[in-house]
Amino acid sequence: MSKKFLVVVLVVAIIAVVLLLVNKKQGTISQTNVATSSAIIFRDKTVSEKDAKDTYEIDASYPVVSGLANIKVVNNINAALLAYISQAVSDFKTNNVGGNPDVPAGVGPSTLSIEYSTSTLSSANILSVQFDSEFYSVGAAHPGHQSDTFVFNIVTGKIIALADLFTGNYLQVLSGYSRKALTDQLTEALQSAPDMDMINAGTDPSDPDNFKTFFPDSDGLHIVFNEYQVGPYVIGRQEVVVPYSVLNEVINPKGELASFKK
Repeated sequence: MSKKFLVVVLVVAIIAVVLLLVNKKQGTISQTNVATSSAIIFRDKTVSEKDAKDTYEIDASYPVVSGLANIKVVNNINAALLAYISQAVSDFKTNNVGGNPDVPAGVGPSTLSIEYSTSTLSSANILSVQFDSEFYSVGAAHPGHQSDTFVFNIVTGKIIALADLFTGNYLQVLSGYSRKALTDQLTEALQSAPDMDMINAGTDPSDPDNFKTFFPDSDGLHIVFNEYQVGPYVIGRQEVVVPYSVLNEVINPKGELASFKK
């Protein structure tokens, strides 16, 4: 084997090693700005409180997020979730501490229960947290229920609004699809015609708050309609999933859902 051949082999080997190291280093750098759902860790935390006179009881759970590289993003997310729980607990206590003077002593307690669920849409760098509350005040005919959602960009930490995700007449698109879906859902559930006045009012596109409880997932945009929004108490909360194919024309090409635009 000639020395010339050995030199050529050695040079090729050195070049291969250098390229491997360069590619490996570039891969590490590129990953520092990418947040994936697998990196997110959720730790349960619960606020539990009961007064000595047994007039109220609170059990409110929320997630504490960690695992993301950007600590500022983690802190922004956790601060928003804690603020929500703190406000919900404060509001409940304001309305229920001391009991109801119109109800005999010893009857109670008033209760607040909050649970949560999470979903991630890693292709859009989105984390969604949904809080589901059940609250009861002594003397009321029945408990009430409410859902609230937070949608975060896990790269920037900002809270995402519908107006960030869509453009143009997106409220009209959401309204039209939701009205049809709710009419079908409630007709089947009630085995009779639903209250169209309530459905129309609860999906009125001129009021953006009708669609404020939402979260994006892989199958489409989920919209939650709370109690009494689109029907009587007996039907409870309703949820509609609007496929991205329906939303294609109004997806913001510069928003988090841009990859779903065809």
